[in-house]
Formats: sequence, C-alpha cells, structure tokens
Amino acid sequence: MENAESHDTTVKRENGTNEICDVYDVYGNRTGKTFVRGEPLSDGQYVMVVDVWIVNSRDEILIQKRSKYKKDLPGTWATHSGCVMAGETSLQACIREPMEEIGIHILPQQVHKLNRKLRGKLLSENFVVEQDFLVEDAVLQEEEVSQIMWVTVSQLKQMASRREFYRYPEFFDVVRFLEQRRKRRSLQK
Repeated sequence: MENAESHDTTVKRENGTNEICDVYDVYGNRTGKTFVRGEPLSDGQYVMVVDVWIVNSRDEILIQKRSKYKKDLPGTWATHSGCVMAGETSLQACIREPMEEIGIHILPQQVHKLNRKLRGKLLSENFVVEQDFLVEDAVLQEEEVSQIMWVTVSQLKQMASRREFYRYPEFFDVVRFLEQRRKRRSLQK
C-alpha cells in the first residue's frame, strides 16, 4: 500500500539500486518515461501500484503488518502491495510483491483482476489471489513486513473500524468477490 500523496520515498532494492518505475497517464498507458520511485511526478503523470488480496479456501484474507521501518503507516495492518517496476506488467508485480515480502509462490491462474482505482498519483490495480498458504511457511522481508495472519471479513471490518487495518477503497469489492465465490460453490454442490 502506498500513500496516495507521496507514493512513499525512494526505496533501495536488495541489490542496492533505486526502484525504477514507468510513468503512466491517467488511463493506465505507459508514457515512455521512467522515474526513480520517490521522485515527484508532474501533472498528468501517475505511478502504477498493485494491491494483492490473498484469500484461502475458508474465505479468510491474508494480511501483513507493515514493518516499523516503513515511512508510510508503520505498524499498520495492510494487504500486500507495491509499485509496478519499469517494463513489468501489473500481473507480474502481483506475483512478485508477495514473493518478495512473504515468500509465497503465486501462479497466474490463481490471480483474478478486480479493478483499477485512481488514488491521487496512484493507479492502483487490485487483484484477488486464491491460495491456501501456511503462515509458518512465510519468509518475511523484515524491512517491509513484521507479521502476517489470516483473518475473516468480519475481523477485518473490526480492525478497519479501529484503524488497525488500512482502509482500502476496494475492500468491499473483495468482499463481493468472496460472496460471489461462495454462491458459485453452493450452486456446484
């Protein structure tokens, strides 16, 4: 999750280089320009980010607690997210980010695109990933994530009301996805 106003500060990649991102127009088209993450964008320029909602077969959502080292919202529970790197598709970022942050392997066939939302200078591509994952199998990237856990929709709503979980505009789209999935399952029985 990125702050819609500042889109976070420059973050060093594991190999020590800055994150280079493509510049997009408001419609999600690459402009042919790039920028170092954290640099200000001009009017009409946007950065593409992904928010990844991992759901299991019990309709629980895997959330992560942001590291205390994060500039934006340290210690806040959130979904898995990050910038789409230069030359990368949003689907590739959807698969890469959770792998980097918690060590979960995602296959393209597990991914469902929800929507795209405009939040300030962010074009947020939102995905639901259907996968069971054991929390004890996680390999946390300490500078990004301090903890993960599965929660129910009800628990997540309570956490959001207490401002423990970041209030994502697409949260209710995820809830709708889960409700539709439950209906499909009941019709198949």
